[in-house]
Amino acid sequence: MISLIVIYIWTIRDYLLKVTNTRISSFFFPHQQNDLAVDILLGNGYVNGEFEVQIVGSYSNENTIGIIRKQIIFGGNPDNNIWYPSVSRVMEASGPIVDNIYIGDIIWDATLNQYKLSIYHTRATGNPYSIRIVQQSQGTAVVDNAKVSGIYANPVAGQNKHYVYYSNNFGIGTANPQSRLQVISSFSEPQDPGAVIIGDTALPNLRMGYNTQNTWIQSHAGSPLHINPLGNTLVLNRDAGNVGIGTQNPDQKLTVKGKIHAEDVIVDTNVPADYVFQKYFDNTSSIRPDYQLPTISELESFVRENKHLPEIPSAKEMTENGIGMGDFQMKLLQKIEELTLYLIDQNKEIKQLKTLIN
Repeated sequence: MISLIVIYIWTIRDYLLKVTNTRISSFFFPHQQNDLAVDILLGNGYVNGEFEVQIVGSYSNENTIGIIRKQIIFGGNPDNNIWYPSVSRVMEASGPIVDNIYIGDIIWDATLNQYKLSIYHTRATGNPYSIRIVQQSQGTAVVDNAKVSGIYANPVAGQNKHYVYYSNNFGIGTANPQSRLQVISSFSEPQDPGAVIIGDTALPNLRMGYNTQNTWIQSHAGSPLHINPLGNTLVLNRDAGNVGIGTQNPDQKLTVKGKIHAEDVIVDTNVPADYVFQKYFDNTSSIRPDYQLPTISELESFVRENKHLPEIPSAKEMTENGIGMGDFQMKLLQKIEELTLYLIDQNKEIKQLKTLIN
């Protein structure tokens, strides 16, 4: 049997509500009183089936135009014999009305000794609202004989705003989603369920969460996390920030705590070492005009005093600060080119000595 009741409720001086099943009307919460509620009383009988509750607003003390539509599935026998607790979903919630009205679920009220559905008014600004309840049930539809309580003070606990918006933002755990989808949960660590789980928890699944220190993404069930497995271009930290592997405090664009295994490494350099040969053969260099090749005597004096080559960090400096691979490779190439020139000069001297001996 499908039954439809359009409840006409109006306000009298003491704000008690009366019901008639014969015409469309509205109810009015008093102005400048917040955290109020009214109950749709469903009696102490068989209350079961699918209920659709629809509330629309209009204008009085402020604009509450909009609609809230909620579906509730419930199964209860007389005397609190609930065999299927309320399972509900908000089918539609849009307009300013979502800041004022919250629709509860069907529950048992031990004091009243009957089932009820509470409608909460969460703002102090009073406004008129129209309500419609549709019940689909195999048995008798209780909405035919539904009563309405008087308005009374009753702040809604916990979530107090319906936040499913068509053509707007969607929130889970938040009454004010800031994007098309926003999820707010308790703080968690990578070993926890987190805020979002993608996949069956008994199979490989992806989890995301956050805490006061960081946000995280973690693959579970002992499965690897593949990023761009098809080989598309992957860009990390395009404009700012560092990436760390094996460390929580990266101090460069990529900081690795451990070994790197690669087939090849290409390092860009701004100052190639060709200035050594340019200054030797051309007596000038546009790359590094100030460069001068040390004499063998100067080199010997420096090495005897410092125990390392000029322009090459000492062992202590390398241990404390590490080395820049690109710069270090160029310095090594510089030393190889300098050594080559020393060999060239030495070969010239050998030839001269051979000539004198002959």
